[in-house]
Amino acid sequence: MDLDSRTFLAWVAEQGGPEREPGIRDELLALTMSAALSKLPMTSEESEAAAAALAEVRRKEHGRIEQADLHKHWAYVVDDDAYFNLNDRTVVSRRGFNALYAHIECRSPHGRCALVTPSQWFDAYRQPKDGRALAGITYAPGASVLVERDGDVLGNRWQDARPTYTRGRDAGLWLKHAETVLPVVAERELLFDILAFKLQRPEVKINYGVLLSGRAGCGKDSLIAPALWAICGPFQRNRGLVDADQLNNQWGYHMEAEVLILNELKDTDGAARRALANKLKPLLAAPPEYLSVNRKGLKPYDALNRLLPIAFSNEAVPLVIDSTDRRWFALKSAAPIMDPAEATALWAWYANGGFDAVAELLWSRDVSQFNPGAAPMKTQFWYSLVSDGRSPAEELLIDMIESQTGEFARGVIAGPFSALCMRIQTSTAGGQRIPKAALLHALAEAGWLDVGQISSREYPTRKQVYCAPTLEHYSKSDLRRMVEDRTEPTSPLAALRAVQ
Repeated sequence: MDLDSRTFLAWVAEQGGPEREPGIRDELLALTMSAALSKLPMTSEESEAAAAALAEVRRKEHGRIEQADLHKHWAYVVDDDAYFNLNDRTVVSRRGFNALYAHIECRSPHGRCALVTPSQWFDAYRQPKDGRALAGITYAPGASVLVERDGDVLGNRWQDARPTYTRGRDAGLWLKHAETVLPVVAERELLFDILAFKLQRPEVKINYGVLLSGRAGCGKDSLIAPALWAICGPFQRNRGLVDADQLNNQWGYHMEAEVLILNELKDTDGAARRALANKLKPLLAAPPEYLSVNRKGLKPYDALNRLLPIAFSNEAVPLVIDSTDRRWFALKSAAPIMDPAEATALWAWYANGGFDAVAELLWSRDVSQFNPGAAPMKTQFWYSLVSDGRSPAEELLIDMIESQTGEFARGVIAGPFSALCMRIQTSTAGGQRIPKAALLHALAEAGWLDVGQISSREYPTRKQVYCAPTLEHYSKSDLRRMVEDRTEPTSPLAALRAVQ
């Protein structure tokens, strides 16, 4: 689509704004962040800069590297039998390398100087021309083009894409939009810290992700877009982009990123509940220190885990998390759908210096007190996710456990848990089905302690026992006896209840 900025923005407004449809939003973001939305018409200085940029692009084309300079620009990768460009950090297969330099006449240094392929010539002259042979490749944000790991030298596919920006612009319009989307000051300020820290410290892992939920079209993407521009540049380098379904894809290219955008996040119901949260755990925190990137036709490699996942969702309960969760900074916007005229004005401002203004604001923000390893703030939305994500069986069990009624009256239970679940099920109104997994999850949510397989002198058969936190000072033998006491409590627990 060949559109200038004004025509394109008018078209976006007719579609209902950049937030209304993902396709419109993505195309708007791509075009806005590229030269397609630069100021029109160009000044003479801008024309000269564009011509210089084009000349620089042509100079950097792989095929334009002279034969004498090949070993300065390329390194051989042993793991892949391929070649790594030391300038733009791309990997080219042996066949691709031969195709790039097919125009160069290459002769072997051995025998009668017979003609050889460019890759054979490169390999033959690697030692005398001080070329490099790398053990493999990696992706390590913040590191140099070559990194050392366990004695091996690896080529680093990460290349800083943070753009230069014009200083002295006012970011007030973005701050106003942020206040509309996230009116709670503490939540908004922590989000700013996260974005600024990721911008300033690419080599450090933030040990949680950001979940931003709200109605479609309220401005969630528009809030994050300038920060993505500041980190990933106008062409969104070092940004991964997937939806929940694509996370199950066998290929791992989306993990070659500093920021991973998770679009339309939505957990499933039924037996697969919490499967999405479990799938995302390795991406949210380190350890794991490395993430395996599976590539078509090439050997997988380990990327340094420095991802910042940012998830967007329009769902009321996009993710099922536990009360012990430390991996999500959960934000929910109550903002209405953006007015199309306001959305158009905001993105026009982005295209004419707004991105620069936000980049300067984030670069200058003091993040010295921000702790990337600490657990994020527990927001009201976080508590809602914990509560609303529970199944009916879990809610019933947690209520019984916390009130210590029914099977939980003594503050201690024991296996076999399938029989226990059946007794609870038959005693509840309507015969609510009680899966064993729901019981174990409810015990964990209520803070009951797993004291292991225990026995006593009177009861030598071992049973798996859980007890309430108030009983943790009792001996295991006492707890085992309490399990077998099916009459009114006469054990030490009775004294505890009498005091209560």
